[in-house]
Amino acid sequence: MPTKNATLRVPAISFQQNTNRQLFTFVVDGKQLDRFCSVSRLSRPQSKKLLGYQRPEVVSHIAQIRDYLESASAMLPNSIVVAFNTAIQFTPIGSNSENSNAGFGWLEIPVKDCDGNPIIAGSIVDGQQRAAALKQAIISEFPISVVAFIARDIDDQREQFILVNAVKPLPRGLLIELLPETNSKLPLRLENTRAAATILTQLNTAPDSPFYRLIRTPTCVSGVIADASILKMIRNSLIDGALYELQNKAEQLQLIIAYWHAVRTVFPAAWGIKPQKSRLMHGSGIVAMGLIMDSAATLLSRSREPLSTSNFEREVRKLESFCNWTSGTWIFHDGSMVPWSQLQNTPSHVQMLCRHVTTLYRSKR
Repeated sequence: MPTKNATLRVPAISFQQNTNRQLFTFVVDGKQLDRFCSVSRLSRPQSKKLLGYQRPEVVSHIAQIRDYLESASAMLPNSIVVAFNTAIQFTPIGSNSENSNAGFGWLEIPVKDCDGNPIIAGSIVDGQQRAAALKQAIISEFPISVVAFIARDIDDQREQFILVNAVKPLPRGLLIELLPETNSKLPLRLENTRAAATILTQLNTAPDSPFYRLIRTPTCVSGVIADASILKMIRNSLIDGALYELQNKAEQLQLIIAYWHAVRTVFPAAWGIKPQKSRLMHGSGIVAMGLIMDSAATLLSRSREPLSTSNFEREVRKLESFCNWTSGTWIFHDGSMVPWSQLQNTPSHVQMLCRHVTTLYRSKR
């Protein structure tokens, strides 16, 4: 029985990019990757805390890489990025007088504990498709470059995953799930999206939310409302609406839950079903009624009334007889008539519906 951890020992270069970050670059047989690293899959068990960060494997993409790797001229110049979450040891070799930022040495990566049980010391941050293809390819070996860093925690890994993929944008749904779980400073575009994504996640995971498990995301595929529709509604309000006026995050969430509970109460038959059967669950309906939320909240605030579900319900009922979410025909102010099922999530239809419901609401004050 082993008396100490078994390790994978590879020659490596260690270098610093700032005072707090030590990185390593080394070459390893791609067939050996799964000895010391795995893929942290994105999941949210029963609407609880988000786990992992990696998207599902793309089978067709992996197959293409695998076929290429099995060819005679195969080459993978891009490095696999790995975040180590277990202690590793770097032993320098000789002096480093010519380059004070980098040093040569041996990197020891634990692969088994003292009892012989496997240790997975790292997670793949970038390159999961290549790693899967390397594992599946019918080849004896294939040396690849690895760039690794020591992660402080899972949030650190998620942050690097987002930034690594900034130049090749992540699927929007995956980005929306990941951003609320990061705390570090991000590029301004992502900072703005993170605020809205955080509210969206809370709406989809809080049992007292009218949107509980209704928003379709990578970890809630049964949802009926597109995450992009909810995100747009929230961002509109955060930029120039009721959520912007409140600023406090707890109050923002309380307002949006109170209002949409009122919408659900006024339009019960149109709530919680697929957009094909209800345009209230459609991008056009969500965005349009989001504008009513902003207008109603402003009206209630000016009259010093609580932003409560009952008060919001009174305001939404002003539109009850004019909204054709599941049947009938919308008759817009310019005289155009659109059957409810023909209302599309296009800029022109969304703008037309938004203008129509806000004009109606203002006329009923």
